[in-house]
Amino acid sequence: MVLATHNAFAADIYHVTPNESSGRTYRGDKGAQLYGGATFGASYVDFDCSGIPNCKHEDTGFKLYGGFNITANIATELGYIGFGKGTAEVVGGGFVVKAKEEATAVVLNGAFRFDMTPNFAGVVRLGIANVRAKASASSMGVRESWSETKIAPYMGLGLEYTVAQSLKAVAAIDLTKSEIDDEKSDVRLISLGLQYGF
Repeated sequence: MVLATHNAFAADIYHVTPNESSGRTYRGDKGAQLYGGATFGASYVDFDCSGIPNCKHEDTGFKLYGGFNITANIATELGYIGFGKGTAEVVGGGFVVKAKEEATAVVLNGAFRFDMTPNFAGVVRLGIANVRAKASASSMGVRESWSETKIAPYMGLGLEYTVAQSLKAVAAIDLTKSEIDDEKSDVRLISLGLQYGF
């Protein structure tokens, strides 16, 4: 009974799958304790540029992350996210004033996975982000910049599709806040990429 219990627990943690052609078994992707991924996609920085006609919040961003599977459905992750930048431009009286605000974050979070089909899984991510906001403004060749780093709550949602034994295609939404001069801004990244288990 002890041996049977141990084998059942191991099968759940490592998702041992029979290989019908060879009669052997192999560990599925969830058997990999370590994994890493990279995504690229559309970002949004909601900095305050009210009243400025030439204001753009959308940009492109990326995420690099690594994870460690604690169980088959619970992992801890460490990542770096580039949320891109928002830009604004004011033209008047022969002067052009350009401003921008960008955000990056180091994220530590738990990842909670739930299987939807044999190949599809959903992911909920909760944790904290060390967010660095950097703003700058320039006019007539004079440029000023300032930055601020704050800890903020982090949340993410994702979908994973198993392409091969250790390879997944992933889609993700990453959400947190940046802050500079006591002004908080929502930042987010919607991205696609790949994840590999080691």
